[in-house]
Amino acid sequence: MSFDDFMDSQKVVYELAGDALQTDEPSVPVFYTEGVPTNAEIPFVRLLNGNEPEENQHRRYELFCANWSKQHASISRILAAADEHMFVELDQFFRVQDTPTVFLGQPRNVSTALLNLGPNISNHSLLLDKVWTHLDREIANAIVVRLSSKVCSTVSFTMKILATQITRGLKTELDQAADEAEAESDADDAMSDADEDETQSRVFDMDSLMEKVYAKEKILIVMVEDADSFPTAILTPLVKLMWDYNNAYDWAIKLVIGMSTPFEIFQEKLPKLTVRYLQPKYFEIDNSDTAVTHIMEELLFNIHDPYNSLIFDPKLVLEFLKLKSRVSTAQFINSIKIIYMGHYFSQPLSVMWTNDFTKTKLNSYVFDVFKRLPSVRSYSQYLDKESAQHFHKLLLTDNDEDLGKLLRTSINKLILWRYEMKTFFDLLNFMQEYFLESSVWTQNLDLFRLTFQNVHLDDPDKNLDNFEFLQPLWQGISKASLHDINSFVKTVMEDEDFGPIFQESQLWKLSSKTEVSKLVSTLNNAFLQHLEDLDLNKIPFREICCVDLSAMDLLSNSFNPKIRETCIDSLLNSQNYLFNTMHSDLKQLHPEHPDIKLYKLLEPSVIELFKLSREAGVVSNVYDFYQVFKSSLPREQLEPVLQERTRQTGIQIEWTDLNWDKMTLSWFLKSLAELQTLGFVREVKNKSDTLEKLIWKDL
Repeated sequence: MSFDDFMDSQKVVYELAGDALQTDEPSVPVFYTEGVPTNAEIPFVRLLNGNEPEENQHRRYELFCANWSKQHASISRILAAADEHMFVELDQFFRVQDTPTVFLGQPRNVSTALLNLGPNISNHSLLLDKVWTHLDREIANAIVVRLSSKVCSTVSFTMKILATQITRGLKTELDQAADEAEAESDADDAMSDADEDETQSRVFDMDSLMEKVYAKEKILIVMVEDADSFPTAILTPLVKLMWDYNNAYDWAIKLVIGMSTPFEIFQEKLPKLTVRYLQPKYFEIDNSDTAVTHIMEELLFNIHDPYNSLIFDPKLVLEFLKLKSRVSTAQFINSIKIIYMGHYFSQPLSVMWTNDFTKTKLNSYVFDVFKRLPSVRSYSQYLDKESAQHFHKLLLTDNDEDLGKLLRTSINKLILWRYEMKTFFDLLNFMQEYFLESSVWTQNLDLFRLTFQNVHLDDPDKNLDNFEFLQPLWQGISKASLHDINSFVKTVMEDEDFGPIFQESQLWKLSSKTEVSKLVSTLNNAFLQHLEDLDLNKIPFREICCVDLSAMDLLSNSFNPKIRETCIDSLLNSQNYLFNTMHSDLKQLHPEHPDIKLYKLLEPSVIELFKLSREAGVVSNVYDFYQVFKSSLPREQLEPVLQERTRQTGIQIEWTDLNWDKMTLSWFLKSLAELQTLGFVREVKNKSDTLEKLIWKDL
């Protein structure tokens, strides 16, 4: 026996049996997705496996554009109002010349606006952009300079940036127009070079620049954007320089310092003498929390145009309230837009959330979806036995008329849902004003959070203490006079909005103060019953306009995708990506197409290799790995399909054992390199013929 034969005899090869081959004629279409693209110019697909009426496809896109446009306009109004209020005090600071009395020879400190940007770091960039834009547009005769720690790495470079921006600010519109005309004309080259030299000299001559600023009666506003990140070695000489010029040129400079920490903490990083150069005034400009609160209230309590906005499930709203402290206002708005887009893109019944059905068409496939909705299937558990039996018959028959009646009834309930919820919070606010000297809860969103954060809609018995937060209100009722309590009862029962809340728990006129505890118990029971009536799970067809907690997964995949999980899913379920009609030609997805025939026998080699690696141990020999890969390939079935492919390309291949080994080895090496790039395997150190599997998650 030769040495090579001996080595071959010592190699261990494991062979994994592949899955049974699929039949040539699949029972379902080979493409993956229920949406089928069309030649329409809109980015929406036809749902229901392409059986959605084309009118509905266009209507969904039309509703999305119209409704989101209205929501965005409302959000823009809220942000504009918040910004206007944010800059009132800041405008007064810059427009009023604050010149405190100083003794002869006493230096003047630099007027400094300290901007509290808030703890939400992701929102700082947007706030600073707004401040800079406002100062540049609204403050007359001002040159606004922006300095950021990202670019101000040294003192000299900071001075260059400062001088360059001042030079640009000194150019009037007339100067800019003259420069453009001069650049376009055929002026003398020597004169042009002289002008360039003069400009470059001005960039670095700060004294000359400040003289021009003072001569033109302009104010220099130096905006230090992220002072917390600025090195002390840069910030200290910058403040000293501004102090010197401020004294030399008679109040020509104002500082704007953006920070996320209190000034007491920030000043610890500066020398005490540097802090004494400043004449600070503190400004709270972080209005993102207030703006987001108003946006959520607008979305949640929009009772005037119910068709123009989707209904957010209370649990989803609570998650949004947690999210608002971690993301910027822009990302918060984008999250809402993604939810709207995802709903109208993937929900074929979203065309029903409108008061205009002239552009909507119903067919048997749409009615079939009606019967299969989870909310419709679970609706019977909220009915009595006789009603449940009638409902089950409705689902088993083709009685579209009765189904349409149920649909109209459900849509009316969905329209009234927001109104009933807002009425409930209006009642709580009315009770605050009536029984308490000052309001404990100032916003409906606070009441919403306290009401729904611990609610158990699936088990009402656990909700008995849900309104424990109303104890100040119950105490206020106990302290009120009998006349005031009876006056309240009369007002509530006669009110057309508040009265229906007490249909099952009727209020009555009290004859003595001993009945107050019973009245409080009745109020609590009425609130619990109303909370149960607000359960969206009891309304069939809620999928038409309701967005539940699953939308958070959509947001996570959109803004913070899990790369590794997505990569593994694409390797294990390649048909979801390779045969997706959104980016594949349907003509090429025919079962007789060579690519489809090849896919049934062999997925892309990197996928085959990844599946084998999952069955292997932590450490594997490269040669053994290759032998297992080669043995797992159905050569007898693959060769005819590959021959057909090669004939189409005009390449002639002789199918010998040597050529087969070369081809499979090239597949193996290419796929192995891809797996290494993806981080699934790596070569063992000092052992090039051994592979180690990386088994940890979320790499």
